[in-house]
Amino acid sequence: MKVLDFTNSVVIITAIVFVPISAIESLDLSFVNKGFKKQNSSNVIDRLAATARVITAITLHNGLSDKSISVDDVIAELLNFEPHELKSLKTVDEKAVENFLTKLADFKLVDVVTVDAARTLGNMYKFKEMWSQIGDTIEFPNDAAYKQLDNIKSLKVSGLEKLDFKPAIDALNQSILTDTNVAELKKHLNSITTKIESTKGTDDIDGFINTLNQLKPLQYIHQIFTIYGEREYFTSIRPGAPDGLVQEFGELKDLVRLSKSSPLDSLAKLVSSRFVHHPINRMHTSGFINGYKDLNSLSVDEGNAWLFNSTMLRNMAGIHQLSQTTPLLKKLDEAWNEMFSLKQYKSIQDVASLQKSLLSITDVPSWADVEKFTNDVKTCANAPDQGQYIRNFKDISENTNILFKKLTTIRGALQSVEKLKTDYIPKLATSTSIETIVKLRELVMKLENDVKVLLVGKSVVEVDMQTAGSDIITGFKKQFSSNIASFNCIRDIKSRFGEVTLSAMSLVQIREMKEGAKVTKDVNDALAGASKSLKSLTEIRSTFQALKVQSIDDKAILNALKNVSRPFGEAVTALVLGKNLMSKSSDFEMFVRNGYLVEGEVDEHVAVNFRDTFGNTWGDFVKTTENIKTLFTALAELVGKIEGSEKSKMEDVGSLFTDLPNLVDVDLLTDDRLNAVELFENIKPTNEQRQLLDNFKTNLLELSKLDLKFSRFQKSLNSMSDTIDKLVVMMSGISSQVTATTSGGAAVESEGYKFVWWHGALLFFFICCCFLIFCCFCCEIVDYKEENDDIEMGKEKEQLVKTDEEKKEREQKNKKSKGKKRSFFGKRLVWKQRSKKPNQKCAAVAQTPPPPNQTATASKSTETAAPSGSGTNNAASTGNKTNGDPVKTVENEKKKGADKDGKTGETDKAAATTTGDTTKAGGSTIPNKTEVPADDKNDIILYDFVAKYPRYGVVKPKSFPNAEAKRRWINDALDKINKVWKADREERERNRDPSTLSSDTSTHNGLTEEEANMSLVSEQLKIKYMGKPGENLHEGIPEEEHIDRNADPTRDDPAEEFSEKGKK
Repeated sequence: MKVLDFTNSVVIITAIVFVPISAIESLDLSFVNKGFKKQNSSNVIDRLAATARVITAITLHNGLSDKSISVDDVIAELLNFEPHELKSLKTVDEKAVENFLTKLADFKLVDVVTVDAARTLGNMYKFKEMWSQIGDTIEFPNDAAYKQLDNIKSLKVSGLEKLDFKPAIDALNQSILTDTNVAELKKHLNSITTKIESTKGTDDIDGFINTLNQLKPLQYIHQIFTIYGEREYFTSIRPGAPDGLVQEFGELKDLVRLSKSSPLDSLAKLVSSRFVHHPINRMHTSGFINGYKDLNSLSVDEGNAWLFNSTMLRNMAGIHQLSQTTPLLKKLDEAWNEMFSLKQYKSIQDVASLQKSLLSITDVPSWADVEKFTNDVKTCANAPDQGQYIRNFKDISENTNILFKKLTTIRGALQSVEKLKTDYIPKLATSTSIETIVKLRELVMKLENDVKVLLVGKSVVEVDMQTAGSDIITGFKKQFSSNIASFNCIRDIKSRFGEVTLSAMSLVQIREMKEGAKVTKDVNDALAGASKSLKSLTEIRSTFQALKVQSIDDKAILNALKNVSRPFGEAVTALVLGKNLMSKSSDFEMFVRNGYLVEGEVDEHVAVNFRDTFGNTWGDFVKTTENIKTLFTALAELVGKIEGSEKSKMEDVGSLFTDLPNLVDVDLLTDDRLNAVELFENIKPTNEQRQLLDNFKTNLLELSKLDLKFSRFQKSLNSMSDTIDKLVVMMSGISSQVTATTSGGAAVESEGYKFVWWHGALLFFFICCCFLIFCCFCCEIVDYKEENDDIEMGKEKEQLVKTDEEKKEREQKNKKSKGKKRSFFGKRLVWKQRSKKPNQKCAAVAQTPPPPNQTATASKSTETAAPSGSGTNNAASTGNKTNGDPVKTVENEKKKGADKDGKTGETDKAAATTTGDTTKAGGSTIPNKTEVPADDKNDIILYDFVAKYPRYGVVKPKSFPNAEAKRRWINDALDKINKVWKADREERERNRDPSTLSSDTSTHNGLTEEEANMSLVSEQLKIKYMGKPGENLHEGIPEEEHIDRNADPTRDDPAEEFSEKGKK
């Protein structure tokens, strides 16, 4: 089986599959077996992405054409929205929502007597959730490993506060490093590395971290024991609480009923999508990784150098048509971005969370249901409270988090130091590249931030892990076996557990929302704006339906593409998103550092009661950090494996998708951490703390817009090798099928193809018959014309004899001067005559002198027909005046041809100008300046480019009056574009800064991908309209074809004086 490379893979999919089968037989597939030139391996992922876009565009085009794909579903996916959510949003009953919000605003809460009852019952729901998550997975370290944590106190972290990074960073900020600068910089860097290395000593940092990992469930253990201790409330409920709770449950019934007719989850998803990325299941648009923004790339894919070179693209129906929908989709997306505020986002999230709880309640419980549930809890809860250990669990859990983040920071700092010692300090010199200096500076700044994390809050040597009383940790399952049994019993209660606990939780949420201001107003405003914006969906739908699409006749090919489109697109999505995510590693490092600093401020400067509230809202930041690290490690392996490959063929790349790492999901807990930041802001933090909180919130919101859910791509990645194999086999089969059809000798099994073949044969026979009849008819016309010409030439001969004597007298007078010129031009003219082999028919007749009444006209026309650019015609016009001249035969031949057509040289030139024939008028090229040639693909690409980018100052006229006007406009347009690019390059050189050099993502000398493609097109336009280098632009004749041009200058050569050369 022949292997298809990336270029041909995309082209063959685009060109073959997207045209009707009846048109395939005319395609030229000679390029299929050609490999493309070896390019930078960094383009592998880009080429895979282009392939995915093309495959998706083809299947999408055909699905829209045969109505198998819903237009509304496509619109939703391109806007990064689940189709069912968009449909739900369009059908929201605004009146029902208004009624729900009115009821929520008017909800009557009884006095505070119900607060504790509702909170305690609601906490039982949290209890069940937490124990279900960790109860069967607890594996605490053994006693020996746990007591090893005492050795952490021997780490030598004292003196880190004295490390000064400023001199090193200042030196690295200099534009030029002298020998003195290099020596000082090495001194500072060595001092930093020595101090950081000394912190480790002989201790096993990785061993400490592994042990701390095993202690992570403690953060849930202390909460579970705390809630378990609250069960005592059920035996001593405050007077009035039952009646108040029943009354509130009665109010809740109306709210549950109204929530079912006014779900706001789709509105919440829309608003939150402006701040948090929501991964969706792309059924039809998996190749469009960035949604509608990728539609514009389709025109680039068509015009790309490695796609554009294929003649098969001429038969493509035009996948770029999908980009016609981009402006409307972009307008709607940007309107949503401007419409919703962060405040509205938080309000809608609160209401949507409440509705989620309400919709889970099938029937609001009665007080009898509450009593039944509390009795079941009391029956299960026969183990002691263990209240004396709750504080121990909490302290050890908090200290575990402190040690974990500081030890992982030390480990990262030691890795950075090792890189400094091996990759940078020994190689540092005055000749070190700017790129290396930038990377070195980033590494030093990272070390500075690591030291800040180590210094904030408790020092690692001050943290007490209570190893003396390690039994409660290492012997947890044995010592608390009775509690574990009670926890399991409560988890398995069936008596309306959900209805009772969720109803109580809903009451707590309603109380909190009523304390907030303008929640209902925020929701109403957001709903009104969303409803108004959705009216544009009608216009977007019409644009999709108006697309002129050519469907595929062969369903087998279409089904084969559908089968590979989604898994191929998902696997490529993982690669592209992973590559983009890795480019933001510094942003994630900043997020982790700021998060640790916020935790440090809470641990050190905030009251204990607030620490508990903050911690419960903030969540497990250590777990988030570990997930980020795990994801980046896996992505580095995956992307590096594909991107770093030298493979250039599709089949070879498929072999790379083996032994792939497991990808995980990262949840930044955006909502919870925004709420925790708000809690911190409410206790009046210092200016430094407020700045830290602002930085963290900004960083959190930026990263929350990224897609961090990668586990859903694992299946498609693991099967990518098979997917590519299927794609290669499918395209090879199409190639073989087309080759067999065009050869005419292969057997075709399909009855449909037999039908097409026989009809094609009949059509070919009919065309041949028509051609033969046409040829016979033309021959008769030519014979008749030659007979008439012979009669006319006889008459002309009689007239020419009369003027022969006059001509001889003129020739005798000029014989001497003309002889010299003849010697100069004769050599060139005879050479051209010999190489061109002109027709010598009727030369004898042409040698006869012209009649008296035509002499002046002939002479004048001969001189006129020879432009200054044609040395041949100059020689001919001179040589025909001398008898016996070796070139006279040629001149007379030309004259005869002119007379035979009934035209003089002047009329020939006029005819050539009118008809566009550039071979008339004495043999020189006459460009047609009246007929405007049709636009080809390069012309259209240029028109679209200048229309898309008005910064170039080029405006295309509606039409061109003639070809010369079009040529001049294109020349001016290309000059203006190149001037802008040149100015951009000069501006970048003037503003070059080492800190921004590494962020340059361009790989085309500062041009974008689209501008780089335009650069290739401009070269082809220059060749088309201005000619190739080394070409005579006036005549359109390459220099090497000019007869004796280099030997003797003629009137074509303005640099030489013709008369002086003639005299010599």
